[in-house]
Amino acid sequence: IQLGLDGSGISKELKTINGELGSTQKGLKDVNRLLKLDPKNITALAQKQKLLGKEAELTTKKIKALNEVNQKAAESAKNYDAWKQAYTPIQNEITKTKDKLGELKKAQQNMEELGEVDTEEYKKLQEEIKATQKELRTLQAEGRKVTEQFGNPISPEGLDILQRELAEAEIRAKQTTEELKRMGNTGTESAKKIGNAMKNAGDKISGIGSKMTPVSAGIVGAGAAAFKFASDT
Repeated sequence: IQLGLDGSGISKELKTINGELGSTQKGLKDVNRLLKLDPKNITALAQKQKLLGKEAELTTKKIKALNEVNQKAAESAKNYDAWKQAYTPIQNEITKTKDKLGELKKAQQNMEELGEVDTEEYKKLQEEIKATQKELRTLQAEGRKVTEQFGNPISPEGLDILQRELAEAEIRAKQTTEELKRMGNTGTESAKKIGNAMKNAGDKISGIGSKMTPVSAGIVGAGAAAFKFASDT
């Protein structure tokens, strides 16, 4: 949504957050496909928990940014009707000028294809194109000035879209938190089972050499740590 709030840096921040969220959610889809084939895959479960944690963090940032945008947008929406009344005549002129410029450029292309570039008519056409381009830039600048004067107002429809996006982000944040908690409980038990299995394997090979080294023990600890985040939150 173009809210005219780039000066505050909020629009840029939202764009960055949405980009990271898209990448994170794509990763979650890939992991979930693997878990459908192998629901107990420890690597996939650990990755899912990590990605869910990242999604929760990004969604929280998005909600904060959207709340700021929503406040400014709601205020600017009050000026929308007045802005529209002032801006519409300028927009109509911009449209007419663009159409005229398109026709002039088409005529220029036709003359070039016919080899009439050295004619007086072609030179006049080029001058008219330049004048029309200048007129268009002037109108566009006038339109931007009017828009800024009214606080870059958002339309009522745009405000509705923004508020729906905020509501969706809040719902998703709640869902992600609940899923992380479920994974934390399940993951901790799975990590314990893996640790016990690795310990038993170490005991069985103790006759060949020493029991599992501190490095192997570290691997067991890493398995438990992979599921620790959600249970601590």
